[in-house]
Amino acid sequence: MSIQFVLHKVSKTYSSGSKPALGPVSLRIEAGEMISILGQSGAGKSTLLRLLAGLEQLTEGTIDFEGKPLAGPQEKLIAGHEAIALVHQDFKLAHATTVELNIRQMLRGRGIPDKLIQQRTRQALQLCRLERLKERKIETLSGGEKQRLSIARAWVTKPKVLLLDEPFSNLDALHKEALSQTLRDIHQLGTTVLWVTHDAEDALSIPQKVWVMKNGKIVQKGSPQEIYTQPKDAYVAALGGYFSYWYEKIYRPEQFEVLLTPGVDTFEGRVEKSLFMGPYYLLQIKLADEQVLWVQYKNDPTSNLPQDVHLKVPNP
Repeated sequence: MSIQFVLHKVSKTYSSGSKPALGPVSLRIEAGEMISILGQSGAGKSTLLRLLAGLEQLTEGTIDFEGKPLAGPQEKLIAGHEAIALVHQDFKLAHATTVELNIRQMLRGRGIPDKLIQQRTRQALQLCRLERLKERKIETLSGGEKQRLSIARAWVTKPKVLLLDEPFSNLDALHKEALSQTLRDIHQLGTTVLWVTHDAEDALSIPQKVWVMKNGKIVQKGSPQEIYTQPKDAYVAALGGYFSYWYEKIYRPEQFEVLLTPGVDTFEGRVEKSLFMGPYYLLQIKLADEQVLWVQYKNDPTSNLPQDVHLKVPNP
C-alpha cells in the first residue's frame, strides 16, 4: 500500500496559553486502511479528524496528503480537499427534498454528464442500502437512515478518504449493523475509512486497526484484538469494558474460570453481585484480601452457584 497521510509533530491549540487539544502527534496512514479512533470525550478525536479533512488549521507541525502539503482553511478559499470527505454528526442533509435528490445534489455543478450522475446516484443508493427509500422525504427518515444517507452523499463524489465523526452515535443494534456493513463495503472498494468513537463496541467490531487517544495524544495502536486483550494501561482497558487489575496485570472477565469445587491453582472468592449481560452473567467477586474481580459466568448464578466459589486463571 502507498502512504496517504503523513503527520509530523502535529498539534492544535484553540487559544493562546491554553492546553493543546491535540498533539504533538506523528503518524502515517496507508491508502485503503480502515481505522477507528477510540477515546473519551475531549480526547482530541474530532480535532484530529478535522485536521485530516483540511477543515482545521494546525498550530504546529505538518500534514502531507499523497506527498503534498495538506492545505488548511487559512490557505484555501474553500476549506477541505476534494479527495477527502468528512461525514458530520449532524448529517448536514438538504431538507424538504427526497433521498435520491439529496444524493444527486452533491454532483451538480461539477461538469458531470447527467447519465453518469444517474449511475453514481444509483450506486450510492445500493451501497448504502437506501434503494427502497429513494422517494422518501428527509423528515420521514430514522436516525440510522439519515446517517447512511449522509454517507451516500459523501461517497457519491468518489473521495479517496472517508472520515466519519461518531457515525454510530444514538443508533439501535439493527441500524448499527446496517451501517457497519456499509462501511465494510465502502472499504472493499478501496476507500480509506476512518471514524472516531467513544464506544468500544463501535471501535473494535469492524476495523483493521484501532488507535486509542487520551489528552490529545495517541496512547496505543493495534488490532482490535490487541487493544482488547493487551491494553497498555487501565485507561485503555476501561474503554474496552469491564476488567480487573490483579497482581499488576489486567484481566478481562472471560479470562477467569468459575469452579464449584477447589482444584489445582484455584483460589476462593465470594459472589457479591451478578449482572445479566444477555449471553452470560457478569459476577462481581470479592477475594479474601478485599480485591474485587469481574468474572464471566455462562449459567444462571441464582440456580446452582453458591456464594463462595473457586476461581482459576487457565492461561495466566
